[in-house]
Amino acid sequence: MNKISYLLCTTALVSTATIAMAPSAQAGATYGSVTYTVWYPGDGPTQDGTTTTPWSPTGSPAAGVTVPEFDAVGGEVFTEVQLSVSAVTTASVTATNLADSGPNATFGSLANHWTYNLAVSALLPGTTVFGDALATAMPVVANLHGFTVPINTTSPVTLGSVTNATASSTINDFSGSTTLGLFAGSGTVTVPLLSNSATTGTCTSCDNVHYNLSTVAAAEVTVTYDYSIPSPEPASLALLGTALAGLGAARLRRNRKV
Repeated sequence: MNKISYLLCTTALVSTATIAMAPSAQAGATYGSVTYTVWYPGDGPTQDGTTTTPWSPTGSPAAGVTVPEFDAVGGEVFTEVQLSVSAVTTASVTATNLADSGPNATFGSLANHWTYNLAVSALLPGTTVFGDALATAMPVVANLHGFTVPINTTSPVTLGSVTNATASSTINDFSGSTTLGLFAGSGTVTVPLLSNSATTGTCTSCDNVHYNLSTVAAAEVTVTYDYSIPSPEPASLALLGTALAGLGAARLRRNRKV
């Protein structure tokens, strides 16, 4: 059972988007994209820790970033949304071992390090659970190999401490109609943020180990909308040409009758 506290330095959330449009002509269509990059808190990775707000590992997310929706104009076709998240944290993790008998708790080995991470996830809009994460960044707070916490350790032992540790997720792309529908429209959409702890590697005899994570953190979310603008089909161009020619002939006949 983990006992984890989450602290996030907070300022007013200001969704200032940086937009980069990159149209390019290809056979049959024109392709382009628009990108928004938003920090939470709104002024970037400020980590003074003077005021904090919790990021809950369950329930409703305590944070989110808001970006404009993709508003199709001029025949644009929304084809894909790309999303990534980066996180920066100053954090420490401690542990107690309440077992009163048996072997000591051992974290990792030389061949298999044990790590404790802060996991910051950008979620599917309108959701609140990690199962709906679109992207996750995991800064490492502790990295251990063969570290032990003896039984009956009731005073917290520091497992790791970092300052301005960073991590970024991969850039994940989504083209399903359901996901695209959540980002399409003429208004704004909020991407929820959720944090939790995550461990990798093996910890033996750790059933009675309790962890406490203290952190201030910030997250950057990047959302890119890809779109296409179909070019007119040759048949459509031919019909247009025929129609224009017909209009020209009709005008010429009319002029001759005058």
